[in-house]
Amino acid sequence: MVKLYNNQIGINVHSPSRVEAPFFSENNDLCFAVMRDLGGNAYMLWQYIACNANGYQFGLSKADVSEHIGLGESAYKNAVKKLIEKGYLVQVEGTPWYNFFRNGKNGLS
Repeated sequence: MVKLYNNQIGINVHSPSRVEAPFFSENNDLCFAVMRDLGGNAYMLWQYIACNANGYQFGLSKADVSEHIGLGESAYKNAVKKLIEKGYLVQVEGTPWYNFFRNGKNGLS
């Protein structure tokens, strides 16, 4: 398991193993559905996480997200909150880790 720092939450990526490139033709319908479901900054954060392979683990931090996709502190916090509310990030009970599901709790396909 990846070592986390105080400014990070852990992410365990769960993605269909056949998905190698989450933004290309076989995934357009899912990306568009998630875009409609989340919108704006939350969708940008979803894309940032979804580009990782199934089983990948990493520490998500505001600083890294800011550097790569330009979200400020408030936008980052709101995006994480929305991903949690919509079921794309599900906390592993009693830990700072979250499981990431590309389809969220709505079962988007």
